[in-house]
Amino acid sequence: MKRISRSHVVYAMDRNNQPSDRVRLGETLVFETYDCYKNQMLAKEPPDIDLTLANPATGPVFIEGARPGDTLKVEILDIECGGTGFLETRDFPGRLGARIKGGVVERHALKDNRLRFDDQVTLELRPMIGVIGTAPARGSVKTVFPGPHGANMDCGAIKAGAVVYLPVYVEGALLAMGDVHALMGDGETGGTGLEVEAEVTVKVEAGPGFRVDCPIVEADGRLLVVASAKTLDEAADEAVALMSDFMEKEIGLDPVKGISLIGLLGDLKICQLVNPLMTVAMSFPMDILREYGYQPR
Repeated sequence: MKRISRSHVVYAMDRNNQPSDRVRLGETLVFETYDCYKNQMLAKEPPDIDLTLANPATGPVFIEGARPGDTLKVEILDIECGGTGFLETRDFPGRLGARIKGGVVERHALKDNRLRFDDQVTLELRPMIGVIGTAPARGSVKTVFPGPHGANMDCGAIKAGAVVYLPVYVEGALLAMGDVHALMGDGETGGTGLEVEAEVTVKVEAGPGFRVDCPIVEADGRLLVVASAKTLDEAADEAVALMSDFMEKEIGLDPVKGISLIGLLGDLKICQLVNPLMTVAMSFPMDILREYGYQPR
C-alpha cells in the first residue's frame, strides 16, 4: 500500500502540476491530508491565519493507465480523522452568518469516533471528503472551486464505503484530495464543518465503460450526480439535467420515462452553499436502476 505524503500539496487543480507520486490502476493508496487551513487553526487565531494556504489538496497522483476520455473509479475504503478538529462559526455574508457579530473558533478533541460538543450533547463523527478531484480539461482551477472535475464539492455522500467516479481529462488523471470534515451537515451552513487532518485510504481503478461528464457517487444505495454553479437554482437545474442525461444515455430510458422517474424518486440535496460556486447533488435509488440493467461497478 502506497502512502501519499501531505508534504506535497496543491492549491489549484491543473494539468501542469507535477505529480507527487505515480501509481497503477488497481492500487490502494493512503492520502495524508491537512485540514482546510493547513493545520494553522490548531495553534493560531483567525487574524493570524494565512488564507492563501486554504484548501490544500494532497497530491496530485499520476495514475498510470488513466487517459483522457476515461473514467476514474475511486473507492473510499476508510477515513481516519486526527485527534483535534476545529469549527469556525463566523459572520460570513449571507445564510446564518448575518446573525453573528465577529466569529468564534472552537477546538474539539476527538476520541472513539465521537465529539463531546458540550455538557449535554455527544455527537458521533461522520467523516467525509470535502475536496477530491482530477485535473480539469483546461486552465488552472483553485481547489476552493468545485466543477465537473470534482474538487471542493463538500458532498456528504463522499465517505467511507462510497465510490466516486471522476472524468479523466489529462494523462494520468492527476488525482488530489483534502479538506476532510469529521462532521458536517448538508450545506455547510455555519461556514465550516468540523475541520480535521486525516488519512484517507482509497483504491483507484478504471471506471465503468461509459464516460462521465460530472462527478458521480454511489453511496447508501443511491447514485448521485453532482453539479456546481453560481447560484443554487442553476446548480439544481444542472443536477436534474445531468440525472436526466444519465437515465437516457446510460440506462436507455426515453426522456419522458426518465423524467417521470426522477420526479417520483429523485432527491435533490444541497452539498454546500459557502464556496465561490454552489454545489447540489441529485440522487436516485440504485435498486430501480438495476431493474433497468445498471450494474454498479
